[in-house]
Amino acid sequence: MNFPWIETFCLPTLCGFIFAGLVAGWIVSIWSESLLLKQLPEWSPKGQRKTRLLASLGTALLFGCYLWLVCGLQTQSIPEVQPSEFGRFCQLIFQLSLISLLVAITITDLWDYAVMDRMILVGLAIGLSGQCLSGELQMQHLWIDWNAEQVGIKGPDFPQWIDQYRHLHGLAVGLTGMLTGAGITWLVRAISSKLLGQETMGMGDVTLMAMIGSFLGWQPVLFVFALAPLTGVLISILQRLLGGKAYVPYGPFLALASYLVLCGWNQLWTPLRYVFGHPPSIIGVVGGAGVAFVLLLILLRLFRSIPIQESERYSSRPSPTDSASILETHEVESPDHES
Repeated sequence: MNFPWIETFCLPTLCGFIFAGLVAGWIVSIWSESLLLKQLPEWSPKGQRKTRLLASLGTALLFGCYLWLVCGLQTQSIPEVQPSEFGRFCQLIFQLSLISLLVAITITDLWDYAVMDRMILVGLAIGLSGQCLSGELQMQHLWIDWNAEQVGIKGPDFPQWIDQYRHLHGLAVGLTGMLTGAGITWLVRAISSKLLGQETMGMGDVTLMAMIGSFLGWQPVLFVFALAPLTGVLISILQRLLGGKAYVPYGPFLALASYLVLCGWNQLWTPLRYVFGHPPSIIGVVGGAGVAFVLLLILLRLFRSIPIQESERYSSRPSPTDSASILETHEVESPDHES
């Protein structure tokens, strides 16, 4: 089976994937509505139609940009990860599935401040089973010792078992990504909540990072963790300056950071790859990112005190809590979801 368009980007392929994005956006918006209507029975048909339109157009744009960058400019390709042609096609579909799930989760988080458990479970099932069944979906292998590389003499230390047990390796990539994403988010959530005296993230963000990690692996999910606060700060400031809602859920920032990592993995990984072959350096980077994250939460809490006039769209809805911070998520008393 040949897929020449993976290497040679062309306009008909772009148009086809933009159309696929329109369909995928429409489907995930309907799925999101079916879950949201249980929590928001007052949601107007006009609001539902607008959400479907924006989700369809947004997903089409995300699909088109992804295809242009990943297949056209090869921004995800790295020398040590070279799947087969069919494996690259499966990887493409796999990652587009993640983008579609992130769109659905963004819809529910923006409308109801909730990350739905059902969406997370579907995502985890796709992420872990896809990694295991294919064995060629990883963006980076589980472990490569870059510090053993000698330029012009030999490459990095590449474990032979990765080729011998590809399906086991794929499962290991998904599981370590899931545990890393959930573990580091839970740890920072606990520390920041202790320091600030209130919850700064909900458990829904922890499970969301677990799902993202199952798709991307443990190295990319660390980049997601590092980039999410930066995207959160920029969007939160812009939203406040434009008079939008003072409360902004954190799930969309994780989704945006994941998309940036997908589309720019080569540029992110190449200059920092040697860090990931040295465990003490990894611990130092993760610790530094955690400290920076907590400091950003403190700064955002101070920024929250700046008065603004909210637009009518958001002022009619109550704030999740009277003392909610910008990055805090709302705990909803429902067996189906939590933020």
